[in-house]
Amino acid sequence: MDELRPMSMGDRVVWVGLVATLMLCLARAMIEHDPFPWWSSDPFVFAPPLTGLTPRWALLLNTCILLSSTLTVLGQILRGRPASLLQSILILIGFAVIGYHAQANLERTLDASTIAAVIAALVAATTASTLPGAPRVLGSVCVGFAIMLTLVGAYEVYVSHPQTLEIYEQGRDSFLSARGWSEGSFEALSYERRLRNPEPVAWFGLTNVFASFVAASAGALFTFGLGCYRKHRNSAQAYFIAALACGYGVYLCNSKGGFAVLAIGIAMGAATQTRIRERLNGQSLLILCGLTIGALLVRGMLGEVIGERSLLFRYQYLVGAMNIWIADPLLGCGPGLFQDRYALLKPALSPEDVASPHSVLFAWIATLGIGGVALCVVLCRSVLRYDMDTPEHITAGPCPTPLIKLAALVIILPCLVSLQMQTAVLGAMDLAPILLGMLIWIGLAALTIRPTVPDQVLRAGVLVAAGVLLVHAMIEVTGTLIVSAPLWAFMLGLAAQERKPRGSSHLGHACTAGGGLVLTAVLLTMWGPLNRWERSLHAGAHDAVPIADVRALVNGLEYTATPEIDADRISSALSSLLGVPVGRSLDSIIPALNQAEFSARSASVEHLRDAIDAFPSHTPTRIAASQQLLWIASIQIGVGRPEDASRTWDDATELFADKPLDAQGQRWLGNIWLGRVSAFPESTERERWLREAIDALEGAYERTPNDPHLSLRIMTLWLELGSRREAVEWAERSLEIHERMRLDPIRGLDEAALAQARDVAED
Repeated sequence: MDELRPMSMGDRVVWVGLVATLMLCLARAMIEHDPFPWWSSDPFVFAPPLTGLTPRWALLLNTCILLSSTLTVLGQILRGRPASLLQSILILIGFAVIGYHAQANLERTLDASTIAAVIAALVAATTASTLPGAPRVLGSVCVGFAIMLTLVGAYEVYVSHPQTLEIYEQGRDSFLSARGWSEGSFEALSYERRLRNPEPVAWFGLTNVFASFVAASAGALFTFGLGCYRKHRNSAQAYFIAALACGYGVYLCNSKGGFAVLAIGIAMGAATQTRIRERLNGQSLLILCGLTIGALLVRGMLGEVIGERSLLFRYQYLVGAMNIWIADPLLGCGPGLFQDRYALLKPALSPEDVASPHSVLFAWIATLGIGGVALCVVLCRSVLRYDMDTPEHITAGPCPTPLIKLAALVIILPCLVSLQMQTAVLGAMDLAPILLGMLIWIGLAALTIRPTVPDQVLRAGVLVAAGVLLVHAMIEVTGTLIVSAPLWAFMLGLAAQERKPRGSSHLGHACTAGGGLVLTAVLLTMWGPLNRWERSLHAGAHDAVPIADVRALVNGLEYTATPEIDADRISSALSSLLGVPVGRSLDSIIPALNQAEFSARSASVEHLRDAIDAFPSHTPTRIAASQQLLWIASIQIGVGRPEDASRTWDDATELFADKPLDAQGQRWLGNIWLGRVSAFPESTERERWLREAIDALEGAYERTPNDPHLSLRIMTLWLELGSRREAVEWAERSLEIHERMRLDPIRGLDEAALAQARDVAED
């Protein structure tokens, strides 16, 4: 790769590990995450194609990052480069806690693997500073990624968003019904509030994460432009244009935090051309991170004196995270379980139940305890190795062509994987921003690999990008989100220099590699049940898609311009599903559709039971299975089979019986009992069912004691049972919690509910 000297076997191993790690990180950043494939909505009503990376494949991707990163460590051993034993011990502590959580509960495995992949990517990227040409290739690819993001984001805002909004308005009722949301509910209002706001999110789903990467690249590209302006003015102009484009990406986000870190990046880039450039190092960046967290603390102390809410919420997240850590300082609450604990331990005025404290340091500490503290030290030690000195052999050498080809390969392969995942939903126009962005990305990387950018300027630009990402991660989820976190960590690692520690021992690298391999083995042992769970979900949804397609055609018969053609299509589809001829009239189609759906939902129940057996702690799977049973029970009631319906209802409640349920499970169990009350209003069991519903909802309240709607619902049930004293008590709780929701009124009670609670409380 470099004509300055021949590559050793160790060099080749490190190169392979670094390139593989970056491609995996890029692929992860360019594919959405689907946490509950096929069943996040009712697939019999609304069945969108699978376009995201599902948990089993996300787990494999994370373990592949672990393995490829371990390869770089092994390469360093072959190259005879020792490592810090202290750093390795800290990594081993973090990996040990991650491994404990990963094997203890399948609910924690995927998030645990993500943290492991983040640390692995960080460690791997630090080795680039010792490899000839690697900083140029990898740095140019990472910085150029934001060009594609900006084009994709602009397309989302100006083209995709209007189309999505139009489609949503046309099928709004079906969409809400498929997710079990009622008109005017908090879930529906929250979703619509975000939907109606045009935002660039790319594959992240969050504008602030999008803003992190485009702001980081804007700062780096601005630095490149300043650094090469005197000798290569044309190249500098290209960098300034690219920086301006990335800055426009921040503008599209309309993110206050994005604008703030963009300003930091521009200021750092300008400072690289002044005498204070030597002060732009890891120590100054850590001080800046400390000041950012300190600003949050000051904002929290000000409380409601000023109208700004965003930073106040983030202060509340940090307080909740520290409460979680104090509750379990040794092992933390476990990856993926932050939201449940936060609902219990958050500050009283916090209206939100978030899945992350919006700070990578606090997230690791809260979820991993002492392991998180160790990993935070690892991150800080890596940042402390930031400085403006040029690492050895950062130059690409006299012949950069092979490196340009390698950079193109690193860019093209993840793009192709991303496109393959999205084939089902991408039209010809949708391909344009991705393909155009890929071409510009390759061109920008090629420009940077050529020796137009001095070594020190390249070093400065990479450091600026890492600084922006680091500071923003103190108040955002870029460093913890499963889609963005590995690439975030890799870009931070690129800015660090691997310094030769005292002594010549290779024990540090050996410990890190051994820990990575052991953790990989632990994670892979959990892939089996996760794979069985997903396969059962797929089997359960197999017949749902044709049912949903037929239903859509039936609903559109009233508006179609070709009713006879569509009726033929419906008749043929139903005949294929049932194995018997179906007429073209609605009198034949509707009963046939109901029969096909009844059979398909009955079959899906058994597959979902298998999924529950594979993943017992996953509440949404139990809910999905119970939804199918409740649909079947409603049909049985409609055809005059109440005894069968009652047994089906028993099956639905049995899914949650004698199981440790979270708040979501308790709440849904309460809904099941209330549905039974409505379905059998004359039953002698009515009072018992109401009490069962109250017990379940009160169990949900114990786990989420900050929901005024839940308290109000329990109040109405006690009223229905004629227990005024309990009703008054819950009415008072509803009013108290409603008052605490004043920071986000949409989460509080509406006027009618508020009046009802006041009437009962004043009785």
